[in-house]
Amino acid sequence: MKKILIFGGWTGGNKGDLGILIAEMSAILAEIPDAHFLIPSKFPQKIAPALRDFPVEISKTVRSYFGFSTFSLLKKADAIVFGGGGVFFGRKFWHFGYSHLLNFFFIALFNRLFFHRKIMIFAVGASHFFGFLPTVAATFLLRSAEKITVRDDKTRKLFQKLGAKKVLETADPAFLLFPKKEKIAKKYAAEIAVCFDDQFFPPEKKLFELFQKLEKNFSVVFFHNDAFSKKGEKFWKKFGKNFHRVRFFPTKKSDPREIIFFLKKCKMLVAAPMHAIIFAVVAGKKVLPIIYDEKVLALCQKIKIDVFLRKNEILKIPEMISSATRAKMPLEKIRQKSRENAKILKTLFQK
Repeated sequence: MKKILIFGGWTGGNKGDLGILIAEMSAILAEIPDAHFLIPSKFPQKIAPALRDFPVEISKTVRSYFGFSTFSLLKKADAIVFGGGGVFFGRKFWHFGYSHLLNFFFIALFNRLFFHRKIMIFAVGASHFFGFLPTVAATFLLRSAEKITVRDDKTRKLFQKLGAKKVLETADPAFLLFPKKEKIAKKYAAEIAVCFDDQFFPPEKKLFELFQKLEKNFSVVFFHNDAFSKKGEKFWKKFGKNFHRVRFFPTKKSDPREIIFFLKKCKMLVAAPMHAIIFAVVAGKKVLPIIYDEKVLALCQKIKIDVFLRKNEILKIPEMISSATRAKMPLEKIRQKSRENAKILKTLFQK
């Protein structure tokens, strides 16, 4: 049995992060059949239902990563994985409950001092990366890792600039997800699915106007990518009664594979969250991305989605619906890149 400790944003709230973890564990098991996973989480009860089919031990942490169990997990582990997802960023670096980078730095430091486990940085992305201290922390992490894979070319170039010699560009693990049947999917399916999250949630007035325009020609379903956020529900409670062909899909209890199944029942997706776009690609649907951040643009460039809008152009969505496209890069080709992450992790166990 090979015990693999995976650190990441595993709260169960963000459906993209949960999708990464599910896909990551599936890919690792395909390469390392005797893998057993150690997963620290602030909210074990939120992620446990989605992970019940995996050989996993979920431990509660007080903050995002650290708790009384963290050191015992480090002691148990045969290898440590950081990621995937966009965990390398400099924003709010000193916010211990928010900054992945700060937490990773201390975990890597304690590992170097006391445990000496091999580390892999697994399919990560970097954005909003600035400042002296984030650079120092990232450089230390890169030097601590035996293997490094990234999900986009921009992150690869940044890591090489920071001194990492061998960085392989792969693809986000979430592309390896498959749909999982959900009973309520048919109930909420519509012609157009629309998704936002707290990283970009339009002003209420603009969102209200957008839905008014869309429902003139389409049935619409609206959902929020973060189950912990109240913004979607708050908007719906305030304005939902004004719409005739728009519905709100509560995703709080849905795992990412069920959201993909739901999207298969829709004709297309309009979305800002990066992983909602990935879910639509996995579902084989057309997607109109809203570019609010450099990571979303990097994704569109990587998988060859040429038609998108900027965040200040959301009222143009109705006139752009007919121009939406599927990713031009074949899904299986993307998945081949995603599988490389686990293949590289496997080499940590080879003598």
